[in-house]
Amino acid sequence: MKKGNNKIFSHRLSQTNIFFKNFYPCLSVFVCVNLWLIIFFLLLPSCQTVEKRGIEKSESKIVKDESLEERILKERIREWEDHMNLIGYKELSLDTILKVTEGYFEAKEILYKKEVEEYEKALLDQEARSKKQEEEIKQPEQDYQSLIKYFRIIKDTYSYKKEGDAIYYALGYALYEQGERDEAIKVFEDLLTNFSKSAYLPEVNFRIGEFYFETGQMGEAMESYIRVLSFQKSVFYDKALYKLGWVYYKSDEFRKAADTFMSLIDRTWEGEIKGGGLLEETLSCLIMSLGHFDNMEQVAEYVQYKGLRRYTSLVLNKLGEAFVQQTRYEAAIYIYKSFIEIFPDNSDIPFIYEKIAILYEFIGDRESALNTKWVFVNQYNSTTAWYRKSYPHGSDKIDSLISKTIPYVSRIYHDSGKNESDLNKLKLAIKGYRLYLSLFPNSPECKEMNLLLAEALFTVKAYHEAGQEYERAARLYPEGSKRGEIAYSAILSYAVVFNEADEKRGETIKDAVRVLTAYRKDISLSGVLEKSLYMISDMYARTGAFNWARENLMPLTKGKESISAYKKIAEFYLAEDRLNEAEEIYSKLISQSKEPELRETLAMLRFRIGEGYLKMRRLNEAAEKFNQAFTVYPGSAVGEGALMKLGYIHIQTGNIKELKRVVESISKSYPNSTVGVSLLLEAGKKLEKGEPLKAAMLYEEASLLVTDLKDLQRFIFVAGILYEKNREYNKASDLFKRYLEYKLIPQDKEIEAQYRLGYSQLKLGRKKEGMETLNRLIELKGNINNQFITRTELLLLGERQNIYMDVKLTHPFEDTLKRKSELLNNLLKDYSSIAKLGISELLPEIFFSMGIALENFRDSILQSEKPAGLTKEEMEEYNFLLEEKAYPYDEQAVKVYESCMQISREYKIYNEWMQKNLDRLEALRPALYKREFTLKEVKPIFIYPEPAMIEVAGYEMQKYSKQ
Repeated sequence: MKKGNNKIFSHRLSQTNIFFKNFYPCLSVFVCVNLWLIIFFLLLPSCQTVEKRGIEKSESKIVKDESLEERILKERIREWEDHMNLIGYKELSLDTILKVTEGYFEAKEILYKKEVEEYEKALLDQEARSKKQEEEIKQPEQDYQSLIKYFRIIKDTYSYKKEGDAIYYALGYALYEQGERDEAIKVFEDLLTNFSKSAYLPEVNFRIGEFYFETGQMGEAMESYIRVLSFQKSVFYDKALYKLGWVYYKSDEFRKAADTFMSLIDRTWEGEIKGGGLLEETLSCLIMSLGHFDNMEQVAEYVQYKGLRRYTSLVLNKLGEAFVQQTRYEAAIYIYKSFIEIFPDNSDIPFIYEKIAILYEFIGDRESALNTKWVFVNQYNSTTAWYRKSYPHGSDKIDSLISKTIPYVSRIYHDSGKNESDLNKLKLAIKGYRLYLSLFPNSPECKEMNLLLAEALFTVKAYHEAGQEYERAARLYPEGSKRGEIAYSAILSYAVVFNEADEKRGETIKDAVRVLTAYRKDISLSGVLEKSLYMISDMYARTGAFNWARENLMPLTKGKESISAYKKIAEFYLAEDRLNEAEEIYSKLISQSKEPELRETLAMLRFRIGEGYLKMRRLNEAAEKFNQAFTVYPGSAVGEGALMKLGYIHIQTGNIKELKRVVESISKSYPNSTVGVSLLLEAGKKLEKGEPLKAAMLYEEASLLVTDLKDLQRFIFVAGILYEKNREYNKASDLFKRYLEYKLIPQDKEIEAQYRLGYSQLKLGRKKEGMETLNRLIELKGNINNQFITRTELLLLGERQNIYMDVKLTHPFEDTLKRKSELLNNLLKDYSSIAKLGISELLPEIFFSMGIALENFRDSILQSEKPAGLTKEEMEEYNFLLEEKAYPYDEQAVKVYESCMQISREYKIYNEWMQKNLDRLEALRPALYKREFTLKEVKPIFIYPEPAMIEVAGYEMQKYSKQ
């Protein structure tokens, strides 16, 4: 094959490469020309040969006969197969093989392309086909198996022959396209080994690199791409350089990747980016690589190190955009700032500043965003040297940006300065407005800027300047309501000056009157003529002439603005502290108007009147006013305060029913308020001693209103205790159950709640349930030192004592006596053990229980079953003997009670159990303990008896008493 044919063959075989996007049109022209020649020689053998240009002009007519074209193409394939079948029988020249193979490839490709087109067309028409026909459609596949079979045989024959590399190339290409890529790469590598000067070296190395790249073998891919770089004039040079950059990128060698992509851009840069080309892809890859540097400082250093290129500004700009898309806003800000630092004279600097400002807003740094905008509107407007240098003839884009930004920034500074009372920000706003007015004096926005300037001046309390600017702004506006509003603002400004400057009030009133005279019609159109009159009335009122001020407004009470007039009149009454007259006016006004402001004012007014009544202790009248204050403006802060005051009045008067109604109103109107809870808590505290059940009920209701878990638990707990102490055991039981359902309860409170729950259950007769509750506490005995575990033991002992007391001494007397004695001894022993724990407040109850147990034993002896058949004398003697047996227990009971009295004195305990002990002593030893006092104004003084030392069930009470 000739050298030229060899190049065509190479070009033909590599057409499937992703970079040969424009090959198909060229191929079609080439094939059609050859087909025309064949047809021409078959049909017109006598015709002379025409020039190629004439053939191309006739091409469109000849290819219309599609069946003829296909026959010719298939004939070329058969021709190739016929030649290949001669292998082994007849020696074929390499040139012949390559020539027919060239035709073979072209025919196969054209036929394949037609099949693909038909397939795609069939897919578009699939809705019109039956299901069976749809199943017959198959996607066409290219088949090079015949070529692979023959070329596997002949490739070794031409291993060292000139142009034998084309055989290797064709075989490698066919294998690669057929999906047998491992063998294809082996063939390509053999080509490299056997043909070191082959024209296919750049493409083959590139294909090998692609294979290794796609299979993730980055080291081998790198070597292949680097070999391609030896051929600087090859069409594959740029592609290999591009893919080498990708290898570095995928290997996380981002600096090398950036170097590689940058070198490719240096080769191909023409001053601009054309969409869809390799240059644009490479630029994107460079940006991706820079984006993976460890930090943005490295990016800036890298750009400086590489030196500025014509496209550096574009790279930085695109990199910033990439970071924005990745939401890496801080990185984008850094890059854009680097752009400004590197290219301070760039004509797009203001737009870069704008991007930085937007990014600051994205990250929530509003202050930096504003500062950035402020910088560029001041440093890059039309009065600056930068602007004159960059845009000597002006720039509509820059002017537009500046003209939009100044009002925006100034308004932000204005609003934030006003809201935050920041004088510096307000001054910046004023400076911005004035800058705009100087830069764009003919702008339609000047009117608004002038007006905003006046408002900013008003905010910074430069009232006289504000009034002048309002007048200046009014002159810029056409006749109408807007101008009237501005004029009214001027009057307002002068009114403030009037209020602040006592010595120049006459001149200030003249200023206000001048504005009113000049713009009276406009002020009337804006609906504020009456307000202007009110303003002047206010000025008079400040001098103390309230009657004149009210009289001045009376004509307005008959017009359409009568409500405003009455409001002003009411304000004057308020200024004189004539609250009732003001309330009367506002009461009429709310029947004519639905303005929330009126209701709020009336509510506040009634609140003030109510407070006055409250100070005078006129509680009923105060309650009525507070109720009216809430009714007229429910849902407001004033209404909430009024309900709070009303609630405290009901607490003072003890009207719990009305208090609950107030709390209900608070809950409905102010669901997030804590006032209702505070009222219930306050009322509960007040009622705890006198009416504890009502207090418990209030605490229980409070628990339904609070949102804080700790407060909720506290209210439930306190309510439960109050219910229990007042024998409302059902309610106490329910509340303690509810309390124990919550998590994160303090251990001591959990134990106490469980004790009180068990106690209440026992009191309700739910003995089994109560015992189960209490036994769970007993399981903690020994592990936790808690008085309520001890109380639980004491409570359970009480249940045992009930069993003991139910035992009667009956026949057989010895058995029942023995049983009752054992029960008594065990009780006394356990009571003594509990007493040793040293819980002082439990000692009176313990001693009382021991004394009662001893008295019961005494009574059981005395009331024991008598033997039958005794005479009267014998019965008397028997009873005497019983009394002798019972007397020691009576003495022991007295000593126990006396010990309780001594313990109570030492520990200063006085409770119901101590009183019960004293009651028993009065009953058992009335001569010592029962005293009567008849003298008036003399209170009985309890005289404690001497300490009594006793032993009960073998335990020394004297020792405990000393402790």
